[in-house]
Amino acid sequence: MAKLDIAKYMSRKVLHISCIWIPIIYLLTDYMIALLAISGTTVVVLTIDLLRILPNPLKPKVHKLFKYFGLQDLLKPKEMKTLSGASYMMLGAALGIFLFPEPIFIISYLILCISDPFAAYIGKKYGKGKIHGKSHEGSVAFFLSACVISLPIIIWLDHKFILIVCIITTTIAELYSEKIKIDDNVLIPLVFGITWELLK
Repeated sequence: MAKLDIAKYMSRKVLHISCIWIPIIYLLTDYMIALLAISGTTVVVLTIDLLRILPNPLKPKVHKLFKYFGLQDLLKPKEMKTLSGASYMMLGAALGIFLFPEPIFIISYLILCISDPFAAYIGKKYGKGKIHGKSHEGSVAFFLSACVISLPIIIWLDHKFILIVCIITTTIAELYSEKIKIDDNVLIPLVFGITWELLK
């Protein structure tokens, strides 16, 4: 991988991890404040992204803004004409906080913010065998880091087995996200939360 590609790749992962503010704000405030903050941010990010990709009078100015801040260079080729990963991350957060109980949303989103970029890093650095563009090593890293993230909840939660099943299901969903063409920034929190709701 070229140096420029590595820098771009790492910058995307840093932005990915920075979304950890979402579960943190939920932990430090009440539900309504977190819901308003996440919903408001989702509307802003989606609006900017739609102005970037859809024909409209502001499109050239939005592109200039993206270039000025170096955001254009962080977009994947497929994101040039579609929603960016940032939009999908915020959609995943908005749906998750609305649909799932606080601890489940927090765990699922921490997994998205930490396990997903960690798996990508391990996969890029050590990955050999591939399934649908994802490495076995990356998937193992995803599963193990998700278990570590969930450990504080697993210790006192009654439904320990269900939580492990949620992690396994989410790991499989992340592995097949490209094949089923659903952005993993939405898929990860939703699969985790839905699995929990179905099995609890």
